[in-house]
This record gives sequence, structure tokens and C-alpha cells, in this order.
Amino acid sequence: MLLGLGAFIGMQVAGRLADRVGTRVVVPAAGVLCGAALVLPGLARDPWALAGALLVFGFGNGCLDVSMNAHAVHVRRPTNRPVMSAFHAAFSVGGVIAALVGARATSAGMSPATTLGVAGAAGIVIALLPARSLLATTPTSRSPPRSIPPPPGSARRTKGRSRAPLPPASGSSPL
Repeated sequence: MLLGLGAFIGMQVAGRLADRVGTRVVVPAAGVLCGAALVLPGLARDPWALAGALLVFGFGNGCLDVSMNAHAVHVRRPTNRPVMSAFHAAFSVGGVIAALVGARATSAGMSPATTLGVAGAAGIVIALLPARSLLATTPTSRSPPRSIPPPPGSARRTKGRSRAPLPPASGSSPL
């Protein structure tokens, strides 16, 4: 539960921070924080230490999640192609590979602290290597988002309900 609470708080903080300083700064910082916090659960010696470790790791994970997604939106904009699913797929594949490597390390006799420490160090390197290559994003202004009218003939959303355009009236009833 504390992992989720930390993630929720981290998401709120990272979203606001990305709006202020840009995702090019927040993504690598969140990656370093998440990588550094990854070792903490492996070092915990009692339930209170584990609770704190999970809260901190969740915070870093939430920051990384929101900042990566915000940056992906900036990457997608100029392409005008649906690339978000590819980004999420790559993230999932990376998670599977990390889980397999972690399972192999554990079965080879590495301690959880060592396994998580190596994974955290790798995460920090992976967060810092492409940092200069990230798109420079300008912080968002405080002005309200402008409304973009829907294309002609498309369905409109009104108070949570979809309203499709009505066909021209004809003399006969569809019933």
C-alpha cells in the first residue's frame, strides 16, 4: 500500500515539476531517484524500514512514470503518429527482461540487496546516458488549454455522454 501511496504522491509532484522546468530535466532526475531508491527495500531490516523504503521507491517510480509519459507526448506531437503504444510496449518488455535477470541473479545466489543495488546502478546509468538527447521542452504556461473544435461529422462529447451527429430528418420513422 505504501508503494502505491508513494507513487501517487510522486506523480503529483513530477507532473507539476515537469510543467515548471520541463521534462528534459525531470525524466533523468526521476530516473536517478528511482534507481537509487531501488536498493532500499533490499537493505530493510525491519517492517518500518521496509515501509519507508517502499514509500520512497514508490515516489521515485511515480515521478519517473509521469515524467516519461509527459516526455513521450512531446516526442509524439511532431510525428502526428500513434507511437505511445510502442513506448508502453518497450517499457513492458524492459520490465520483463529486468524480472528475468533479477530472477536469474537470485537463483545464482546473489542477495536481494546486491541484486537490487546492481539493478539500481544500471537504472541510473540508463537514465543519465540519453539525458542530453531528450527533447528540449518548454515549461507550460498557466493559461487554460485552448479548445480545439472536433472535425466535421465526428462525435462530440457532452457531460460524459457521446453525441453523434444526427442524420438529416426524413419523412419516415426508423421504427
